[in-house]
Formats: sequence, structure tokens, C-alpha cells
Amino acid sequence: MAGVKRMSLESLIAGADALHMGQSRLDADHQRLLALVSRVSRVDLSQLSGDEFAELLSDFADYAYRHFDEERDWMRAIGYPDAAAHEALHDVMVERVGEICMAVMEARPEARDALRTLLVDLFVAHLDTADRALAAFARERGGVAHAP
Repeated sequence: MAGVKRMSLESLIAGADALHMGQSRLDADHQRLLALVSRVSRVDLSQLSGDEFAELLSDFADYAYRHFDEERDWMRAIGYPDAAAHEALHDVMVERVGEICMAVMEARPEARDALRTLLVDLFVAHLDTADRALAAFARERGGVAHAP
């Protein structure tokens, strides 16, 4: 978006309390994601072996699929009014993960850069905007619901 200044990864990590939703598993997931994104942002992905890169991608995919399912259920449980839009953002990210997995299987060189872009750009933006709004809503509601 033109004119919108996105938070840097470092700023997001420093201000991670603003992402606190009052639901321990989701909060732990966000901390894990920030650690993974931080790791990817510091590593030269071109230096990882194929197995190391596949493990990194698998870790992220496993995290994303499980977390998105849990977050969806929780948004519905607390009556989050923007749940459908938030879920649509998750769907876009899941689609990108699938595309990156396909690129890895086809040994396409852009797969490594695509993972970095997905994690460092798309996920940081998602955490900074959509998840921050969800966290604010949850705090306003007093953390009344828990993930099923």
C-alpha cells in the first residue's frame, strides 16, 4: 500500500507484546514464527543443503497449517468481525507455501528467495497488521474465549 510504513522485523520482535492475544498456544506460535522469520532473515539460504532447506520449509509449513487452523477456530469462537478477511489472508499464504514447495520439488532456483520473501515480507506484514488487529480485539474482549 502506498504511504503505509510497514514495521521492520526487528521492531515487530521488540514490540511483540502488542501481538499478545491472551491465548497461550497462539501467543507461543507467534513467538515461534518470529524466531523462524528472524532465523531466515539472518541465514544465507543459498548456503543451506537441500535437506536443510527442505527441513526449514517443512518446519514453517507444519507451523503455518496448524496455526492457521487454530487461529481460525479461535477467531470464530470470540466472534472476531474480520475473521473472513483474516482467513482469506491465511489462504493466500498457504497457497504461496504450496507454490514454494512445488518450486523446491522441481529444484527451481527461485524457491529459496521465495521462502525468504514469504517469511520476511508477507508474514511480517501479516503479523504487523492482521494479527495486531486481532490481538487488539481479543484484549478488548478480555480474552473471553479460548481456542477449542
